[in-house]
Amino acid sequence: MYIVSGHFQFDKESLNHAQKCMDDMLALGKTEPGNLSYMFYRDPHKLNSFFLFEEWLSKEAHDAHFNGNSMKKMLPEFFALLEGKPKVTYYDAKIESTL
Repeated sequence: MYIVSGHFQFDKESLNHAQKCMDDMLALGKTEPGNLSYMFYRDPHKLNSFFLFEEWLSKEAHDAHFNGNSMKKMLPEFFALLEGKPKVTYYDAKIESTL
């Protein structure tokens, strides 16, 4: 399993535009082969900040999504709305278990 977590903070004046970008990214990501989950969560204490959590079957599935033509079109617009640099971490999980 391949996991992506990210923190994004947007300019307050761009929040509506940022929400539209995130909605478009979610709609695409959830339909991609190998996607298990894909969601943005708003920080309840800082309303212009969001947490991203993605689960993929493999790094290859994630990379096909991230490097695909649709994402290449969406990402520049998304990144232009950010206030500061994003904080994104990638995890290649070899062991998976549930409670």
